[in-house]
Amino acid sequence: MGPLTTAGGGGRAQAQSNLLGKCRRPSTAFTSQQLLELEHQFKLNKYLSRPKRFEVATSLMLTETQVKIWFQNRRMKWKRSKKAKEQAAQEAEKQKGGGGASKGGLAEDKGDQELLGPTAAGDKSGGRRLRD
Repeated sequence: MGPLTTAGGGGRAQAQSNLLGKCRRPSTAFTSQQLLELEHQFKLNKYLSRPKRFEVATSLMLTETQVKIWFQNRRMKWKRSKKAKEQAAQEAEKQKGGGGASKGGLAEDKGDQELLGPTAAGDKSGGRRLRD
């Protein structure tokens, strides 16, 4: 389908935006070297400060926006992966016959209390990081 196709709602909206001169930028094709460095930085820190983002962008010959968006997308991928692993672990625990009263269930309850503890104690972040 070309940019001016009218089949479906999305096609019409895209055709109108293209006629108005608002074209989407093609997605960035990162080189393997850029990806290696970005992944390395992500392992060190899930969030980049502005000076560090500038440094990484400059060294990789990318814009700061490209680095920022890459990190946003990578954090979402990481969160999805983490959530899937947690669900798989819970399913495995259920398969072993470990209900809520088992040792594993108590550890999970304790973990939840630890996660919620700082919020109740007046954490300035408002618990935003805990609700993912």
